[in-house]
Amino acid sequence: MATVNDIPMTLEETKEPSNAPVIAVKELHKSFDGRVVLNGITLTVDRGETLAVLGRSGTGKSVLLRLIIGLENSDAGSICVHGSNIAGLSIDRMSEIRKRMGFLFQQSALYDSLTVGETWPSLLNTIGAICPRPSAATG
Repeated sequence: MATVNDIPMTLEETKEPSNAPVIAVKELHKSFDGRVVLNGITLTVDRGETLAVLGRSGTGKSVLLRLIIGLENSDAGSICVHGSNIAGLSIDRMSEIRKRMGFLFQQSALYDSLTVGETWPSLLNTIGAICPRPSAATG
């Protein structure tokens, strides 16, 4: 389990190699109840690059994005974001990685697959990291 000591605290600690892709997906597989949605997709997105994911309804576009931002787990394959393989990361470490991403769900739904009880800890963790409370010593 990650602790606060595992979270990079300086810009230097968070830098990935300059030639590393921002997103690297390799041989990604995902199915639901035996229905294959993603079957071995591989892609990279480099810094400054724009990538559009197009397709008909039900072809896995949203599933791919949910996997990349860590809201779902893949059946096989790997996803690296900013040089970190996100498989099995703690919520604290994933929150740190998400701070370097921008994403908006369709119809602005916030974590649409999570309950309110599951969403709030993630939000509070993110808000606390962005706007830490002053300690008693500093008032």
